[in-house]
Amino acid sequence: MPEEKETAQSRDIRENMYWGVLAYFGPLCLLVLLLRKKSPFARFHARQGLVLFVAEVIYGVLFSVLEGLTRPILPLYIGMRCVWAIATLFLLTCVVLGVMRASKGEQMPLPLLGYLLPESRD
Repeated sequence: MPEEKETAQSRDIRENMYWGVLAYFGPLCLLVLLLRKKSPFARFHARQGLVLFVAEVIYGVLFSVLEGLTRPILPLYIGMRCVWAIATLFLLTCVVLGVMRASKGEQMPLPLLGYLLPESRD
């Protein structure tokens, strides 16, 4: 019986690997969630991609507002730009890690962000 489960799991990964990769490109995670509901592998990566996408949207809005507020105060503005650069690097690293893991058939949560959504109990 465990061999059958392993075969089904590896077939799911093989058939949905590209969908898993696609899930890390912004709003395309929603497409993966809608089209690959029955695939545990694609759903895992779509959920990780969704958390990353929401974080990117919040990040964009937050730093746009902060940029406008801190522009008149040069030291504060420079500090905010440094934080912005680090946050951008972190989000970009998460995208690259997600794509690499999906393309290898791995299901590993993203650093920090990947643990925000509880695992679904199917």
